[in-house]
Amino acid sequence: MHSRFLAIYALVAGLAIATPTTPTSDNIPPLLCGSGDLFCCSQFVELGNISPAINAILELLGIDLDNIVSPFGFECSSENLLTAIGCKGTNACCSGTNFAGQIILDCSDGLL
Repeated sequence: MHSRFLAIYALVAGLAIATPTTPTSDNIPPLLCGSGDLFCCSQFVELGNISPAINAILELLGIDLDNIVSPFGFECSSENLLTAIGCKGTNACCSGTNFAGQIILDCSDGLL
């Protein structure tokens, strides 16, 4: 009985040691954002789906729609791995300009 337990324990420990890991920076949780930082956004806006209200905010911020080439987050707050699970909106990975969380450019859908 004990030898069976020790064999299983040794196998699991060996797998844990042999499993390669990828180093990540402190602000990019593993398996969530390949690039950029993690945010919880009330909306994840695709380019062809911009409402008149969001368009008005973009204009107030001086953001030219012609210069936006990727989806963006609207009303975003910074997240980490633990708080991302409770996000009531959409988890987004953003690497572009952050306009005080109202609009964050260059976002992709978070993997959570």
